[in-house]
Amino acid sequence: MEKMDFTELHQYFNDFSASIRESGDKTSSSLLEVKGELAALNGTLTTTNYLLMGVLILQAFLIVFILLKNKNMK
Repeated sequence: MEKMDFTELHQYFNDFSASIRESGDKTSSSLLEVKGELAALNGTLTTTNYLLMGVLILQAFLIVFILLKNKNMK
């Protein structure tokens, strides 16, 4: 019976383990990029909401002003 040499099997599992770690690192890096993009989008949406709220308030004041002006003219 031949003596079993586990060197190749050991190297295979080391390579396999390294490949799994590399995949995890790439996934983590990609997720960090996505998180950064979502944070930037969140900031943009917050700014847009403030601007739209300002336009809405201005519109309400203008409507009230026009209604009061028309009421006083009659």
